[in-house]
Amino acid sequence: MRDLAVQIGRRENNLNLLIVDERCEISGCGMEGGLDVVDSTDIYTNCSKKYAFENGIRSMKPDVILTDEINLESDLEAIENAVTSGVKVIASIHAENIQDLKNKKVFSHLLNSGLFTRFVVLNCDNGPGTLQGIYNEHLNCIYC
Repeated sequence: MRDLAVQIGRRENNLNLLIVDERCEISGCGMEGGLDVVDSTDIYTNCSKKYAFENGIRSMKPDVILTDEINLESDLEAIENAVTSGVKVIASIHAENIQDLKNKKVFSHLLNSGLFTRFVVLNCDNGPGTLQGIYNEHLNCIYC
């Protein structure tokens, strides 16, 4: 997620990126080696996703929101509000495999709502962040 945030910021100069980072895991704010972001990136830390999404959309007009693990009903509401407001969302959900992911209530709702069109599954088979596959909105593997 950290690398993705940096790459988006560097490659898309005119894109407003909002990082919603509840526990400073993505941004590393206040830590040595914190995230090297560009001017068009804003970061909300140490607050709920709901708060960061609502206030960030209202005051920062992001094109993309990148956030860490979603798992609460309030996270879903925040994402739905963002997507229906025209903001793209990149989020993570932790699971052992695609079947475990399908069984998660939060993911099931996201899948049925059609809010996301791509799902990237990573594992540690050949080191952290190994690409297992990219799936479409119907969970058909389009790159395996």
